Amino acid sequence: MGFSYSQPVKIFFGAGERGRIGEIAASFGHKRALVIADGFLAANDVAGEIAKCAGTDAVFSAFGADPDISAADDAAKIARDIAAD
Repeated sequence: MGFSYSQPVKIFFGAGERGRIGEIAASFGHKRALVIADGFLAANDVAGEIAKCAGTDAVFSAFGADPDISAADDAAKIARDIAAD
């Protein structure tokens, strides 16, 4: 049995890389971010720290382990409201 796998994306990792998230997003033409994170990352302010580095305070974490379509709708509404790109 054979298979092929391709992941044509850049992955940035390493010490200090989260501080470059705004610069990296801008290099792809993005200006306004909505950070989507689980409750743990939001509660420990990791999501807030990432949002700050991205130049936003918009964080969505109102979903559980098995999110349904209403969570996606809520996130999409916030994204539209802040004109996330």
